[in-house]
Amino acid sequence: MTVRARGQALDLELVFTIDRTVRTRDVDDRRAPGSPMTFLQLGGEYRVTGTVGDRAVDFTARGAAETFR
Repeated sequence: MTVRARGQALDLELVFTIDRTVRTRDVDDRRAPGSPMTFLQLGGEYRVTGTVGDRAVDFTARGAAETFR
């Protein structure tokens, strides 16, 4: 998954490489009765590169993301 952030003094790219997934099926989503959803928990490594102001950014870190499908 890749996310780009750009602004007046910001230009970053975040790449998330997923290496673990936990899937919970049939989650009761009260916003859509009768339409069960799957909850995904994702683990992996983030790689962030770019600039903030005049400062270069370049690092990796372990992280997570969650979403419904």
